[in-house]
Amino acid sequence: MKDKVILSEETPDVEEKKKGKEEIIIKYGFLALAIILGICIIAFAAISLLPSSIISVGDEKIMESEFDYHYFEQANMLYQQVLEYYPDVSMQVFMLSEYQSGMTYHEFAKQLALERIAEIHILMDMAEQESYIFDEIELKDSKDNFKMSFQEYADQTNVSLDDAAKDLYGCKFNIVMTIYEKTWISSKYQDDMIREMKTKVEDDQTIEYYAAYRDELDQVTLKQLFITTYDREINSPFDDIRYEEAKTRAAAILERIDDGEDYDALVMELSEDPSIEETLGEYTSKKSEIGLPELAEWAFSVERNEGDIEMVETQIGFHITKYISRTEYDDVVATVRDNIAYGMMLQALSEKTSLPEYEIGYYKAFSSY
Repeated sequence: MKDKVILSEETPDVEEKKKGKEEIIIKYGFLALAIILGICIIAFAAISLLPSSIISVGDEKIMESEFDYHYFEQANMLYQQVLEYYPDVSMQVFMLSEYQSGMTYHEFAKQLALERIAEIHILMDMAEQESYIFDEIELKDSKDNFKMSFQEYADQTNVSLDDAAKDLYGCKFNIVMTIYEKTWISSKYQDDMIREMKTKVEDDQTIEYYAAYRDELDQVTLKQLFITTYDREINSPFDDIRYEEAKTRAAAILERIDDGEDYDALVMELSEDPSIEETLGEYTSKKSEIGLPELAEWAFSVERNEGDIEMVETQIGFHITKYISRTEYDDVVATVRDNIAYGMMLQALSEKTSLPEYEIGYYKAFSSY
């Protein structure tokens, strides 16, 4: 009688073979998993190092590094303006302060950077369509000068060119130079476009423009004998007693002038203008440049005659003011032509901006920038 074979039990050889096969599967399974994981890590690292898109202008994707360049440019421009009045404010505090309701200076700088990028892209596209030719030597000289200024900054701050570029523009130096070249070409094309448009401006356009914006275009020359009612040492207006004394003194001086005394001599003798030695009391300004609205209104409100003298009161004192002269059409017609041509260029850009091919697209990085 043959022995029965018990199927549930395996011989030692079979068990060894099975065990070895399982170990091989486990060994190579872990190896394959390690390889896959390594590939994923490398891929993730590679992707993280790739420049990310932040916006698009039409079909062109704008990398974050390029946006950095224009953002830093606009932010620094805004910051330099405010430093004139608030020299102690930090860049960080300024950028988080309110520009207008619901918008910080940071958001404003982002908007300015966005507009600048779109403008450059459109100008470059227009230049390419027209086969625009620029002076390569002029471009090289401009880039060399730009690089020299960077090198000087790097030397002064004892940092590398890359660190200097990151400090000033938020990106590496080679990227800065690439963007600078594109910016230079677009600006050059824009200047040539304005120059061409200026040749098409008609005389009747300049006359009409001057009539509409004369007060913004003209300059007036005034001379003043100034009596102050403001204490500069304590940054405060005079009290009532000192104010009345100043008013009486100014009225007495005006009476002396009306009686025929030499105005220019009295200016040099009695004016309390702190800049009298440099200016001799005479100033030439546009209306927007006169920081005292009462004086600006007096100078530009009506037609005045050369030599008119009146006393104008402002928040800082009494200005016994002599009207010297005002520019006329022939003095500013060149500026008028420039302004009209510039407006024509802006109109051309505006029309391009509204086209679907230049539509602005926003990536997630823009909202979190």
